[in-house]
Amino acid sequence: TASATALVSEPLELTATATPTAATCYNYTDGSILVTPAGGTPGFNFAFSTTEVNTTGSITGLSAGTYGYTLTDANGCQVTDNNVVITEPDSLTLSVTPTPVEVKLGNTLQLQTTTNYSGTVNYNWTPQFGLTCYDCADPVFDGIYSQPYTVILTTPEGCTGTAKFEVTVIPNYDIFIPNAFTPNGDGVNDFWQVFGNLPGIKQIEVMVFNRIGEKVFESNDINFKWDGDFKGTDAPPGVYTYTAKFVWINNHSDANYRGTVTVLH
Repeated sequence: TASATALVSEPLELTATATPTAATCYNYTDGSILVTPAGGTPGFNFAFSTTEVNTTGSITGLSAGTYGYTLTDANGCQVTDNNVVITEPDSLTLSVTPTPVEVKLGNTLQLQTTTNYSGTVNYNWTPQFGLTCYDCADPVFDGIYSQPYTVILTTPEGCTGTAKFEVTVIPNYDIFIPNAFTPNGDGVNDFWQVFGNLPGIKQIEVMVFNRIGEKVFESNDINFKWDGDFKGTDAPPGVYTYTAKFVWINNHSDANYRGTVTVLH
């Protein structure tokens, strides 16, 4: 009799580890997968579910989704995985309040942005006029004309969110001119002045005349207060006529204000 021993060997079990890299931003296509083989017999071939085949085990340019691959070694041994997931961040939301964005001529309006991103971001508002800042989250509108705006939010990763809206400036030419006052120093109705939307006025011209057409008061000060003085003394009681012209900050002009004011002591 005779006996013999034979050793049959085999390579280590062929395995693979897939490392996915998420897309940088929502709806971006910059995700990637790297497949690293172990065991088996070198001379590896990688076939991905995107139809790409290579020998590096790396694939790029992927959007969010589930992908698969088959790894084949030099001996034809294979490993398959169809559950490699590429993720992506949520879409950036950006909104501006109040809505609708309306402001009366001469007033200012605080704008506020809201986003679902919790980190530090950069803001860029265009066009760059009519706002108190153009790189902040919450500027104040201090313009005088209706204007569409776009604000773009950018994260450190380069992701962006956009909001578009229009600020509507409502004309406000409200003016009230009293027809009597009592400049007697009692602290009540001692001055004749204009009331209304004074912040909306850019220029003013007011003149007061007595009954013989003599000018007794004139002012170009929007916040004028006539105390009834005429040439250093109290204007006589009676009815006076006035004319007033206004140019508003949006260049609208009103030149037809005429009336009477009674001086009472």
